[in-house]
Amino acid sequence: MPTANPEYRPDWEQYHDSNDAERKKLHVEIAKRVGQPLNNDEKEELTTMQNSWDIHHQACCSALSNYQHETIQDAARWHFKNHFSPDQIEGMDFERLKTMKDVYKAFSEAVDAASNMEKETRIMKTGKPDGKDIFSDRSNLMISAETFQIRGQDCHVVTTIEQKDGVCHICFYDDSPRQGGMSVMNGIEDLASIFYERAILSWRENKDQKNNLGSLGRVFSGALTAIGLDDKPRPEQFDFYIHSPPQTYGGEGFVRADMTFRNELYDVPRWKRFDVIPESLQQIGQQVRMRTLPETEFTQIAHQL
Repeated sequence: MPTANPEYRPDWEQYHDSNDAERKKLHVEIAKRVGQPLNNDEKEELTTMQNSWDIHHQACCSALSNYQHETIQDAARWHFKNHFSPDQIEGMDFERLKTMKDVYKAFSEAVDAASNMEKETRIMKTGKPDGKDIFSDRSNLMISAETFQIRGQDCHVVTTIEQKDGVCHICFYDDSPRQGGMSVMNGIEDLASIFYERAILSWRENKDQKNNLGSLGRVFSGALTAIGLDDKPRPEQFDFYIHSPPQTYGGEGFVRADMTFRNELYDVPRWKRFDVIPESLQQIGQQVRMRTLPETEFTQIAHQL
């Protein structure tokens, strides 16, 4: 049974309109003064106007959110209808609400729940992509941060490398939403070709039993020279992945770029999208965004092509 709203006002519409009229007048007067040179008296007058505007604005809000509703249930339906779709509020039990405090509490909880659900849909579930146990042991991963110049643009990348079962898995975390520049997806062919070239360089120097590889060689030689040992690395021994962070216009993404290798370069990427992402990669991405990646794992490199 509906519960009467003790704050209902039969004259709520008149109350709203009179306060709205005052609010509009004050808005015009305040706009004339904002940004203008004012003496102390004029500044005080402006502050008084702004406080008065706040009072009339609050009165308008109260008229709409509270005073116009004869019952608590009417108020609840009005609040939920203005924020949620009909499908979302279908089946909600408004009869259990007995006061406006109950309405505000239920509405706040519903908004929080909807927000959490939206966040959950933007974050991928963790698991094994296509059942493959990759990037699972963080102690075996090599992580680095680099800024490349690709086709005249900066490309900010955090790279995670894992060598496993004769395959080198390389995941590029796209840091462009935070730092700007070219996205990894737009530069994937160049990035893949660079890392394959590094593997060849490391293999050649390892073959010649030279240990002074230079800074880039030292960083990546452990992961890249382990493939094939005495055999020259082959393009098919490399799998390239992209981890995209959740953004305001889209959720988290994890894809593999299957590419053609010709003329010593990777080209023509075909995207394989996954429904899950290895937990370690998701954690690394979160730590990059929060700037909490342990320094023991993180090697900062500036590399110009």
